[in-house]
Amino acid sequence: MSGARPTRHLRSPNGPSASDWDKYRERITQLYAHDGLSCAEVAKRMEDVDGFRASRKMYRIRFEAWGLEKKVTREHALRILAILARLPRCSGLPYGELATEERRVSRYLRRLSPESGNALLRDLHARLSDGATNWPGVRTPPRAPDAMQLPTECILLLRSYVQGTCEAEIWPRDAVMGFESTDFVPAACSPIMSASWILNEGTSGRQKAAGFLNTFLERVPILLQHPDPVVFMFMYTNILTFATKQPGTAWLLLREMLARSEALPWATSQHPFRLILRLLDMSGPEQIHVHARTILLAYVGLLEEALGGAYPIIQDMCHDVLNRLVSLDLIDSTAAADHLSRLKDTAVAQNHHRTSRFLGLQLILAQAYVKGGYLQRARSTLDSILSPEHASYRRENIRISVSMLRARASEKEGKMDEAVHHAATVLEEARKHFGPESDWGLNGLVFYRKILESAGRTEEAEEVAKERDMVMRRLEERTAKLGVEDGWK
Repeated sequence: MSGARPTRHLRSPNGPSASDWDKYRERITQLYAHDGLSCAEVAKRMEDVDGFRASRKMYRIRFEAWGLEKKVTREHALRILAILARLPRCSGLPYGELATEERRVSRYLRRLSPESGNALLRDLHARLSDGATNWPGVRTPPRAPDAMQLPTECILLLRSYVQGTCEAEIWPRDAVMGFESTDFVPAACSPIMSASWILNEGTSGRQKAAGFLNTFLERVPILLQHPDPVVFMFMYTNILTFATKQPGTAWLLLREMLARSEALPWATSQHPFRLILRLLDMSGPEQIHVHARTILLAYVGLLEEALGGAYPIIQDMCHDVLNRLVSLDLIDSTAAADHLSRLKDTAVAQNHHRTSRFLGLQLILAQAYVKGGYLQRARSTLDSILSPEHASYRRENIRISVSMLRARASEKEGKMDEAVHHAATVLEEARKHFGPESDWGLNGLVFYRKILESAGRTEEAEEVAKERDMVMRRLEERTAKLGVEDGWK
């Protein structure tokens, strides 16, 4: 019956069993630590939706055991209030963990006497006014953060990084893009994509993957000093690529990037990028994965705030960030659509919308719709991307991505012949425009094989897998022969 309530777990005198708590731990943690619900709200949601009944006291005991409940100290309250005061409000940033911290700090403030509250506000004003977080004024290296402190500490350092870099005019401005940005950084990071495909495809090529990773690491010293705001985003998402399925590889990248950064002129300095690398290294891949949404969207918001508009480079970075977050299920389709809609409206109002980057935003919107099962909305969005009005600035990679999303939509509906047709188009167009032995060509083979396998066409999938392995070998050989700088052309 549609209106029936969920089956209730009748509470024994001792409450739910340990196995019951284990069963619902992930969901409870999501509601409390990531969605920002209070203890009472979590208890009500779990009872109404899942039929899981427990007292608030039981929840608090579990939160403490799981490391989700920590006493608010005066210093912690000051830190949270400082980051909230500096958050880029124009970004529409969903606070996530910070929302929970804000509520905890609010409760802490209500418990203070008027004298103590006024003293804390004076200290906060001094902290905000003395430029303590403006590069190069970051004076203390980070300590290993707890689960709730990572986004706070990282965003403070990112604000210092953005403000200091802009004030020193290290990132060249561009009247159209906002900041100058070339293909230098994505080209330098392309071996990461190749290594990821090898490991995710389950081929017997860990040595090949290691070769691609070493090629990337050789480029790190020059990459870290390249004057482009996308450098941080790529470095973070490179780690994020391996954070869940290959945490050992993520640790390798973290440690090696940090070690190689210490050979740069900023070694032993308080340069915020160096401190960010140290902070991430101390936090580890799991925390980098958990807080990716908060940190990456905050960074894009800080850049938008610095530029004063939704310039194409902001659209491009938002495209890349949300693409990764949607793919890894770190943001749901509704939240992604809300964020994209805000940025699209801002770009149109500021006349920053007649670019391929703007079409990229619509692509991610369609991707979010496919992921969430809103297939009619997805197809409508994809059709609008291919309309003649966008022909003058629509790149070929946009058309390929449209075919890829059409294949996924058809697969979701069970229309496998249609899905295979679109996947074949992806491969054909990728080879035609980027070459059969390019990253795009390899990506086309990987995607085509997966769709064939999903359609039950096993023999064809095996043939494509052989071709995929051959292209991987040739890419590896070509990468090994190229000099570091030649590999970035």
